[in-house]
Amino acid sequence: MLPAKRILIWLDPPFAALIRAIAPLLEAEIVGLGSSSDKTSTELARQLEAPRFTDLRQAVLETDCDLLFLAIADEILPEVREAIISRNLPTALIQPPFDSINSAIELQEESHLFKVIPALRHSAGFRAAQEILNHIGTPHAITISIRASPSQSTLFGRLFDAMDLITAVFSDVESLSAALSAPRAASPETLSALHGSLSINLRLHDGACACALLTDSAGSWFRGATILGSNGCLRLTDTTVDWVDSTGRTIDPSHATSPLPAHEIYSEQINRLLSDLDTTDSPTDFTKILSICEAARLSARTNQEEAPRKMLSLYRLP
Repeated sequence: MLPAKRILIWLDPPFAALIRAIAPLLEAEIVGLGSSSDKTSTELARQLEAPRFTDLRQAVLETDCDLLFLAIADEILPEVREAIISRNLPTALIQPPFDSINSAIELQEESHLFKVIPALRHSAGFRAAQEILNHIGTPHAITISIRASPSQSTLFGRLFDAMDLITAVFSDVESLSAALSAPRAASPETLSALHGSLSINLRLHDGACACALLTDSAGSWFRGATILGSNGCLRLTDTTVDWVDSTGRTIDPSHATSPLPAHEIYSEQINRLLSDLDTTDSPTDFTKILSICEAARLSARTNQEEAPRKMLSLYRLP
């Protein structure tokens, strides 16, 4: 029998209910649990019968574990990043570990340690779609809808998720125009400060196009995408994919099932990471995807079309 996997968890208080729901589904022992709130960590550690810690950097350096899971709504502190890198510790996060392109460039060689979850690109629905993607001809458009509540994810995390999927199908984004409907921080200075609902229209390479509607203000979890090709389309969710040909006929339709709740989507991807099932997937290009995210943030602020290439040029990258 293989030794049990071990996971270390750190969270912000708004995600306590999410962690409480994820924990029983993990194929791992929780060897430490901490929070930015002592009250949250004390109560949750007691409920999950897990050891409690108060210093994340120290826990990373001293705890024997296979994976670190960070449910936080901000970038990782530099001293914690350094500890993660020094331990070569795989780390799953609900949003990127940094919200600046400069940090992504500086840590490019270590970026393979960080996985933003849950990634629609790694969902059962998209994995199934990849197997039949060539049957719809050359893709020329994609539309993505992602809904979450503030207790399930962050808008930055879902923005990164959507742009990750778009670049997986189409590679390059030439320009975009975005609009943000926000209850607060209407002109956020950083990606981590994004809240509310964000719509984006994107011009892609070779005349393709995309649009996305993303929110962290919904009551329930949903992720879906439609990929249009010259010979039909694919409609996918977290768990299903339907192939519709150019005549409108549904070929090999998915058997309808109830949508999985957010905590089951998270736990499935955490367990895949623990089982090393995602090690063959292409690494995330944080610099590229963050340049798209930053262009969207800036466009929503200026009401102007922006280009990811412009974001990269600020750091003298081609």
